[in-house]
Amino acid sequence: MIDKEQEEIKKTNFMEEIQIVPKLDQPFCDFGLRRNEKIATHVKVRGKKAQEILERGIIAKEFELCKGWFPKTGIFGHGIEEHIDLGMRYYPNVGIPVMGFYVILKRPDDRVAEKKRRKAAVGKNHKVNKEDATKWFETKFEGYLID
Repeated sequence: MIDKEQEEIKKTNFMEEIQIVPKLDQPFCDFGLRRNEKIATHVKVRGKKAQEILERGIIAKEFELCKGWFPKTGIFGHGIEEHIDLGMRYYPNVGIPVMGFYVILKRPDDRVAEKKRRKAAVGKNHKVNKEDATKWFETKFEGYLID
């Protein structure tokens, strides 16, 4: 029965993308966690599916993000306390995991700085900064920034 539930989770879950499972380096005896125990999952999602998931996460936050969550570079992140807020089904064997969103905004030609051959620096005007990221959030999702 558990196998059927796990298969159903895999089908309905968006974690079909590239998964990275971090392990503990040092034990945390207070929480009952041992060394090399799997504690989380990082998933890289792109494209339309990423936009859908991000939109659900921002709806769960009621279209309000703090200004402090937007650093100088073109990234931002926020978290939700329950994945049920996203409209996902509750599975007792999984529990209620906390979910964090980390968004990296880049312009199309940022690959120039990351490729192996013929690297080049990305110009200062071409990099995404804090103002660009906040404007993108306010226009794309019609959200508000709070202090």
